[in-house]
This record gives sequence, C-alpha cells and structure tokens, in this order.
Amino acid sequence: MRNGFLIGMFLAMVISSGAIAQEWMEYENVGDNFAVNFPGEPEVESIIYRLGSGREVSARVYGVENKAGHFTVTVVDYDGVDADETANAIDYAADNFRQRSDVTSDEVGGYEGMDTQMLQMTNPDDSRSYVAIVHPPTNSGILRLFIAEGRAPPDGIVPGLFQQSLSLRDQDGIRVRYNRDLDGNSFRVIPSSGGEPLRSRIR
Repeated sequence: MRNGFLIGMFLAMVISSGAIAQEWMEYENVGDNFAVNFPGEPEVESIIYRLGSGREVSARVYGVENKAGHFTVTVVDYDGVDADETANAIDYAADNFRQRSDVTSDEVGGYEGMDTQMLQMTNPDDSRSYVAIVHPPTNSGILRLFIAEGRAPPDGIVPGLFQQSLSLRDQDGIRVRYNRDLDGNSFRVIPSSGGEPLRSRIR
C-alpha cells in the first residue's frame, strides 16, 4: 500500500514538473538579435529610453508576467548613436537599478565574452530581481544594449535562470560569443557548418 502511495506521489511530481517545463519556451528574435527562455509568448512594447547623455532613443520591451513573476528583456537601439554616447551604457543602466532597489549583489561579468553587469536586488514591494545588462562590442555589428530582468514575488523562487538563458544572435541568427587569446585579444567564436566543433576566427 505504501509503495503504491509513493509511486503515485512520484508520478504526480513528474507530471507536475513536466507541465511547468512545458510552459517555458525558447523565444528567438533575430531582428533584435537575441534569444531567451520565456514562460510563454512575450508581449512587446515600444518605449523611449534615455541615454546618460540625455538623448532619447527607441527601445522595445519583451515581457511575460505570470504567477511565478515578471520576466522582461529590454532592447535599446543604438543605431545612429555615437560610440562616445554608449561608452558608459552599462554603468548608466545599472545605476537606474541601484537607485530603484536595495542591491544585494553587484558584479562585473563577461557573459559569453561580452561586457556585462549582473545585479541581484530586493525591490520596494519586497519582490526580488535578478538582472543582466549586456553590451556587445561595436565590431559585432549589434548596436544594442540588452537588459534582462527576472522578478519574483516576495514568496516566490528568484528566477536566476531566466537572465542566464539570454543569448545574442547576429543578423544570420548565429549565436554571438567571444573569447580571448593568450595575449588578451578578443575574438569571436563561430560554429562551423555541418555540426562540426566550434572554431575561432578573429573578428
């Protein structure tokens, strides 16, 4: 009898886990050069984003909200913006979060070889946020800033895996990754065709 009860509990957990997993999907948007795991099809909102210089540029917010939390990727369009206006893009975006919430972790990262700031914070409503701010190098051809934020309610599970699923795509839909050689020079890692191992090209 006990074995039957345990088997029933196990099956319920498997079914429940499967249902939860099926809610998440990889969302890819080649036009805005990114892919991320969302818990459903995101809604898209066009907004105006103010740079540190005061200049206003266009941006798009891709978002999904459900019982687990609020998940957004903001894509800031830097097309036509001078490089000196975007040099401190990550710092400025991070400062906006620092002023908004109580930051508990604030670290410089190198997400897939690109300049990144990772933040964890408690918001005024006691919800918790994990944030990744990624600025690809100019020579990548991706003139954008990416801000991924996963926010969980006070009694929810902090969605750390959401922003970690963020990846960037070039105009051909190929994942953008960088590495450094022994001399510290940055190069892009590009996959070979035909499913062969990754090879590196200086770019």
